Amino acid sequence: MPMVEGVKAAFVDHDGEQAGDPVRGVRAVISAMNAPVPPHRIVLGNSGYDVVVAMHENALAELRANEKLSRSADF
Repeated sequence: MPMVEGVKAAFVDHDGEQAGDPVRGVRAVISAMNAPVPPHRIVLGNSGYDVVVAMHENALAELRANEKLSRSADF
């Protein structure tokens, strides 16, 4: 599987060079796990957070744009 091998190689090539602080990342995960109501999802880092929020905002905008059509399927 050439695509899988390419992705694997990219991960290996960048190992140890990722942005962020691994210790702070672990602390954030532990903090989330110990929260009174642990989150179902957590995104670590500024760029990851921005990408995920934009993705969900776009999906929500698409859902809202098609609300009438979606609701018209009720019976």
